[in-house]
Amino acid sequence: MRSKIVEEQGNPDLYDVTLDGITTAVHVPINPSPGELAAACDDVKTALMAFGSVDGALAGLQDTGWNHILAITLPDGRWTEQTPQQQALVIEGLHAAANGEC
Repeated sequence: MRSKIVEEQGNPDLYDVTLDGITTAVHVPINPSPGELAAACDDVKTALMAFGSVDGALAGLQDTGWNHILAITLPDGRWTEQTPQQQALVIEGLHAAANGEC
Protein backbone atom coordinates (compact mmCIF):
# COMPACT_ATOMS: atom_id res chain seq x y z
CA MET A 1 0.00 0.00 0.00
CA ARG A 2 1.43 3.38 -0.96
CA SER A 3 0.44 6.71 0.48
CA LYS A 4 -1.27 9.22 -1.77
CA ILE A 5 1.77 11.47 -1.88
CA VAL A 6 4.00 8.61 -3.09
CA GLU A 7 1.61 8.06 -5.99
CA GLU A 8 1.46 11.78 -6.74
CA GLN A 9 5.22 12.29 -6.57
CA GLY A 10 5.79 9.26 -8.80
CA ASN A 11 9.01 8.28 -7.01
CA PRO A 12 8.56 5.20 -4.82
CA ASP A 13 12.24 5.33 -3.74
CA LEU A 14 11.69 8.74 -2.17
CA TYR A 15 9.70 7.32 0.75
CA ASP A 16 9.88 4.40 3.16
CA VAL A 17 6.27 3.40 3.71
CA THR A 18 4.94 0.67 6.01
CA LEU A 19 2.45 -1.92 4.81
CA ASP A 20 -0.18 0.21 6.56
CA GLY A 21 0.73 3.18 4.36
CA ILE A 22 2.58 5.19 7.01
CA THR A 23 5.56 7.16 5.75
CA THR A 24 8.48 6.48 8.09
CA ALA A 25 11.31 8.14 6.15
CA VAL A 26 11.69 10.63 3.31
CA HIS A 27 14.96 10.40 1.42
CA VAL A 28 15.75 14.01 0.61
CA PRO A 29 18.55 16.24 1.84
CA ILE A 30 17.31 18.71 4.42
CA ASN A 31 20.42 19.91 6.30
CA PRO A 32 18.51 21.85 8.96
CA SER A 33 20.34 24.40 11.04
CA PRO A 34 20.47 23.61 14.77
CA GLY A 35 17.73 26.21 15.26
CA GLU A 36 15.48 24.66 12.61
CA LEU A 37 15.92 21.20 14.10
CA ALA A 38 15.22 22.53 17.59
CA ALA A 39 12.05 24.24 16.32
CA ALA A 40 10.92 21.06 14.52
CA CYS A 41 11.63 19.05 17.65
CA ASP A 42 9.59 21.42 19.80
CA ASP A 43 6.77 21.48 17.24
CA VAL A 44 6.30 17.70 17.22
CA LYS A 45 6.65 17.08 20.97
CA THR A 46 2.87 17.36 21.32
CA ALA A 47 2.31 14.58 18.80
CA LEU A 48 4.98 12.42 20.39
CA MET A 49 3.42 12.84 23.83
CA ALA A 50 -0.08 12.20 22.47
CA PHE A 51 0.83 9.01 20.62
CA GLY A 52 3.62 7.71 22.85
CA SER A 53 6.16 6.72 20.20
CA VAL A 54 7.69 7.90 16.94
CA ASP A 55 5.74 5.27 14.99
CA GLY A 56 2.52 6.19 16.75
CA ALA A 57 3.11 9.90 16.16
CA LEU A 58 3.83 9.31 12.46
CA ALA A 59 0.62 7.32 12.13
CA GLY A 60 -1.33 10.04 13.95
CA LEU A 61 0.21 12.90 11.99
CA GLN A 62 -0.67 11.19 8.73
CA ASP A 63 -4.24 10.37 9.82
CA THR A 64 -6.61 13.13 8.77
CA GLY A 65 -8.75 12.39 11.83
CA TRP A 66 -6.14 14.06 14.07
CA ASN A 67 -6.33 17.53 12.52
CA HIS A 68 -6.30 19.27 15.92
CA ILE A 69 -2.80 17.91 16.57
CA LEU A 70 -1.74 18.44 12.98
CA ALA A 71 -2.64 22.10 13.21
CA ILE A 72 -0.26 22.43 16.14
CA THR A 73 2.63 20.46 14.67
CA LEU A 74 2.54 21.14 10.94
CA PRO A 75 2.48 24.59 9.31
CA ASP A 76 -0.64 24.00 7.23
CA GLY A 77 -2.17 21.15 9.20
CA ARG A 78 -1.96 18.42 6.53
CA TRP A 79 0.80 15.86 6.08
CA THR A 80 0.00 15.31 2.40
CA GLU A 81 0.43 19.01 1.65
CA GLN A 82 3.92 19.18 3.13
CA THR A 83 6.90 19.08 0.78
CA PRO A 84 9.18 16.05 1.04
CA GLN A 85 11.72 18.29 2.80
CA GLN A 86 9.13 19.41 5.37
CA GLN A 87 8.05 15.80 5.96
CA ALA A 88 11.68 14.72 6.42
CA LEU A 89 12.21 17.52 8.95
CA VAL A 90 9.09 16.46 10.89
CA ILE A 91 10.40 12.88 11.01
CA GLU A 92 13.84 14.04 12.10
CA GLY A 93 12.23 16.26 14.74
CA LEU A 94 10.22 13.31 16.07
CA HIS A 95 13.35 11.20 16.44
CA ALA A 96 15.15 14.08 18.17
CA ALA A 97 12.21 14.55 20.56
CA ALA A 98 12.08 10.83 21.29
CA ASN A 99 15.79 10.89 22.12
CA GLY A 100 15.34 13.87 24.47
CA GLU A 101 17.35 16.20 22.23
CA CYS A 102 14.98 19.16 22.51
